Amino acid sequence: MLFFAQAMSYSFLGNTVQQYCVALIIFMLVYFLFHFFMLRVKQYLAKWINTDKKKVHIGTVLLDIVKNIPRYFWWALIIYLPLKTLNLVWWLDQSADTVFVIVLVLQLIRGMNDILQYSIVGIFSLQWEVDSTTKNIIKLTVTISVWVLGIAIVLMNFGIQITPLLASLWIWGIAVAFALKNILEDMFSSFSILMDKPFKVGDFISVWGESGTVKHISLKSTRIKTITGQELILPNKTINESAVNNYAWIQKRRVKQNLWVTYQTSYTLLQQIPHILEEVVTSIGEEKTKFLWAVFKDYGPYNLTFQLVYYTKTTRYKDHLAILEQVNFAVFEAFEKHEINFAYPTQTLHLKKDT
Repeated sequence: MLFFAQAMSYSFLGNTVQQYCVALIIFMLVYFLFHFFMLRVKQYLAKWINTDKKKVHIGTVLLDIVKNIPRYFWWALIIYLPLKTLNLVWWLDQSADTVFVIVLVLQLIRGMNDILQYSIVGIFSLQWEVDSTTKNIIKLTVTISVWVLGIAIVLMNFGIQITPLLASLWIWGIAVAFALKNILEDMFSSFSILMDKPFKVGDFISVWGESGTVKHISLKSTRIKTITGQELILPNKTINESAVNNYAWIQKRRVKQNLWVTYQTSYTLLQQIPHILEEVVTSIGEEKTKFLWAVFKDYGPYNLTFQLVYYTKTTRYKDHLAILEQVNFAVFEAFEKHEINFAYPTQTLHLKKDT
């Protein structure tokens, strides 16, 4: 027993064997406790996610944070706690504190970044329809802000005065702002586009004399695939200052057509034509068209003019054209069935023969 007490009191590198044993026991306890704790946390979060069925769940974010904690963080934590029970030389003790603070702050930054991204995107989603482009911009802004704040905290913890650094960054920021004036204008214009939502990815729009489908909205520009197949890249500032016609917002499209028939058409058929046109439009289906009117409108130089007006109930221009084509075919078929002839520019010359 005396030998054991003497052995435990033996000193090596400023610490007794007993202190080394205590540090080893703390190391093993922390190692197993943390592994057990993380296993239980993962099981609890997984159970919570499965119980509360939501499309996007805060538990999913937390579970991803726990799963993605790097190994170097755990090893830094497991090694740091036993080391603090030992008497270390000043430079080794200070180095351990420095490394632990850096690792801890980096992990906190990563975790806070993920939580803030989820929270802010969720808040924006309550007010606006947030698409993938908006989410990416919000996440980028949050990431930059969190990392700048985290680095400032680390510098302050090491006793570095950040006030002069912030002052110099402010001066440099003004200089950079003037140098990147156009880029910053485009960036702020992109925020205006994403918040006001004049259009989104996939919408068919007309802007700056061009028409096409929006393919991508970035911080600098918006890409539009035109009808001719070209990719048009417009600065966001230009779009923000231009009149934008968004055809995706159109719930129904008004069609007005003039149909010309010949003067040889009988009076009976002329009276029937408005009813024939109404039957044609309504036969397409109430989910596709809405008939407004069909009237005998005018006498032309070589034709009798009928006007047909109706709505196509679609938001997509391609579907609108398909319905328009369907109506045109149906009108042609109905006129052919009733032997109604379309008029075209002609002149009839009557010759008088002298006797």
